Amino acid sequence: MYESGRVIQSAPRAELLWQPASEAVARIMGLRNVLRGAVVKATPERIQLSWRGQTLEAVNSPTRSYLPPPMSPIAFFIRPEYVRLIRKDRGTPDPQHHMNLMSGRLVGEADFGTVCTLRLRLDAPGEPAQGDFDLEVEVPHLVYEILEIERDRHWQLSIHRGSIHVLPA
Repeated sequence: MYESGRVIQSAPRAELLWQPASEAVARIMGLRNVLRGAVVKATPERIQLSWRGQTLEAVNSPTRSYLPPPMSPIAFFIRPEYVRLIRKDRGTPDPQHHMNLMSGRLVGEADFGTVCTLRLRLDAPGEPAQGDFDLEVEVPHLVYEILEIERDRHWQLSIHRGSIHVLPA
């Protein structure tokens, strides 16, 4: 992968998609939900970061542990298919299965046949992270129908700590 005539990452395509070495590589590869926040705390196992009024917890990379100091700017990405909508018919979210909880309203959607892409704006105050929305979420079309997402526009969601990929500066 080149940027401005210099190599920024040399790796097989799968590694470029799943482990980009920087925010620039993630954007060039077309990854969605490439976001910016600030470090709260970093350990070799986990990174806590502040984003849109939320404190999120991410797993630190076991192969390239990243230990930025608190308040450092940090880029990260969340694959849209790894954002989980929380079913409303199942009661209160279980903290063992649902982490990095937040809520928001759907502000856009696109139906791609087997998958629906949803654009969600968090309930948190402030400007959305990606224009008019904060996160893209992908759900199978069947899930879209079963959960009646077309009718119900406000959702709680969770993101597993292992689904938040921190990008070294």
